[in-house]
Amino acid sequence: MKASASKYPFSLSKEALQLFQLAIHQNDNTSSQQIIVDKRFFQLAQLSHLSGFAYRNLKLAAFEPTEMLSWRALEMQYLKIDASNHAFIELLTKLQPVLEKAHIPYAVLKGMDLLFRTYQETGIRHISDIDLLIRPQDLDKLQTILSRLGFSCKPSIDKSAFHEKHFQLHAPLQASFNGLNIDVHILLFDTFLELNFSTEKLLWNRTKVSWQDQYTWVLNAKDAALFNLLHLWVHLDKGNHFKMSSFIDVYHTLKELDYPSQKNTFSKSVQRKIEEVIDCMIWLGLLEDNYLPNRKAAPSRYFFYLKFFLQELKPTLGQQLRYKFLPRLFLYSFSWKTLPLLFFEAFPSKRYLNYTSPNRSYLTAWLLRLGHFTRKK
Repeated sequence: MKASASKYPFSLSKEALQLFQLAIHQNDNTSSQQIIVDKRFFQLAQLSHLSGFAYRNLKLAAFEPTEMLSWRALEMQYLKIDASNHAFIELLTKLQPVLEKAHIPYAVLKGMDLLFRTYQETGIRHISDIDLLIRPQDLDKLQTILSRLGFSCKPSIDKSAFHEKHFQLHAPLQASFNGLNIDVHILLFDTFLELNFSTEKLLWNRTKVSWQDQYTWVLNAKDAALFNLLHLWVHLDKGNHFKMSSFIDVYHTLKELDYPSQKNTFSKSVQRKIEEVIDCMIWLGLLEDNYLPNRKAAPSRYFFYLKFFLQELKPTLGQQLRYKFLPRLFLYSFSWKTLPLLFFEAFPSKRYLNYTSPNRSYLTAWLLRLGHFTRKK
């Protein structure tokens, strides 16, 4: 039994629902032949970052395309993902012995973890960078090592001096080599999010995984599953751009949480976040409605964001205010820090704005940010 459309504020198109189903099912020849790979399908596959999943599963089901141009475009996207991911694996393979020689314990997160442990195929899940978790005390040592290896290193910039004084960014360093990026994490989340996990404990419990005669270190299965889900929740809640493939990641790792059997092992706050993500997954058709009947309902804006990123709606002014602007007033728990945080949410420092829009005046950079935030697609 799928989710009832009447209980949700928005409905998803038939094409999008088919795409999500295709991303999690393999070798289903009957259902795959009902899919039409046309320009809209290819657009959805790209917007959702599911093109690799779609091509692989259609290929396994001996799909016979009728519109060859879109099918070739889908195939080329698969090959592009494959080549890019191979480059990241090669970079990680070269970096790992250096980290171990320097006695820097580490674990890869998100895409690289999922590639080694879950998908074990390079063409299906796009990796945009290597997320590397290390201990805070190893940050300066790692930056020195990366610089000596020819990486271009730059510190991440927070929104204001107030943020920098009272909070800690989870990934304070970005390193780049031949166009390949590494995000260096010392925490799983920025501290203002109040999702606190001990990096020392996470790395102590890490696991070594092998695939195709290569290896890497990852978080243990439960820690990684919880991080994947909470990372997705953060982007849903803030309305930032995110990969729809993150839902597929959570779909494949959710079982490690043993939820709701182990519900009481999680805090009330984390329980709510888990259930809101599950509610979205049910809306996307990834889980049955009876998977968690008494779950917390996800806020309406989450479904708005999902429709928006799939370009299935052009928001009205009222929707912009209701789902994008007003919720940002309530992103932070109430304390004496709330008003400064809200102010700098609206008016970040010039240094922060120039991080992505260099050599511009504050007003120009601020208007560019506002334009991106109010874009129609």
